[in-house]
Amino acid sequence: MVHAKLSTSAGAKNGVLETWLRREGQAKYTQIHNITDANMDPRPRGTHPEANWVGSPTDLQPWQRGYLMGWSNSAYDNTTTFFISRVEYFQQLPAELK
Repeated sequence: MVHAKLSTSAGAKNGVLETWLRREGQAKYTQIHNITDANMDPRPRGTHPEANWVGSPTDLQPWQRGYLMGWSNSAYDNTTTFFISRVEYFQQLPAELK
């Protein structure tokens, strides 16, 4: 399970990235990552030099897309299959993580 929250403003290091894992047969989730000082810049992509969209540096952009498993699988020697069972969005922390 992944919980991510963008920084409140450009340069603010208060973004959040938390992950939990529950293996088959386990009753509870185990927290793997708890990063609360991430620099997850919420400015639109157009403010980045390599972006193709131009926007105001003061505009905030919601989370629209991303990689759930990373962008490269070259570290795996063999073909490896991952299954993602569901993706859900919550306004509050799910009860099973409290």
